[in-house]
Amino acid sequence: MATPTGATAASPGISTEAAAITVAAAAFGYLVTVHRERIQRAFAAFAGRRKIRRLVADADAAAADDTFLVSALHIHPVKSLRSVSVMSTSVGPLGLDGDRCLMVVKASPSSAYSDPNKPTHRFVTQRQVASLATIKTSLPTTFDDGS
Repeated sequence: MATPTGATAASPGISTEAAAITVAAAAFGYLVTVHRERIQRAFAAFAGRRKIRRLVADADAAAADDTFLVSALHIHPVKSLRSVSVMSTSVGPLGLDGDRCLMVVKASPSSAYSDPNKPTHRFVTQRQVASLATIKTSLPTTFDDGS
């Protein structure tokens, strides 16, 4: 029995292209069902990269104007504690002056026979103790140099 041009023996009256599209659609539907989470993560990553590109483009456009506006300036005199708003500060070799020059530490458990090279204290962060963010800090009004 002869088949019409473009038809298959298994599906009379349907063109080869239509059969291929039907098979591809079924395979795609199966893949989407099986790999839904992976596909969602891929699209989320793509959207994240697109957002980053847009932010970089906006920053490049702002840099082209050579005009920047600082709406607020905050430093953290003690790492992980509440920040302090300042009107101005200077930048030293280690970053903003007065920013994160102190930290909260706790003693590490040690014995009389512990290794002398082992640290005796560990720093504490907001990741470990979220309530650190509620502790207010302030800057000294006078410094050691008398100013």
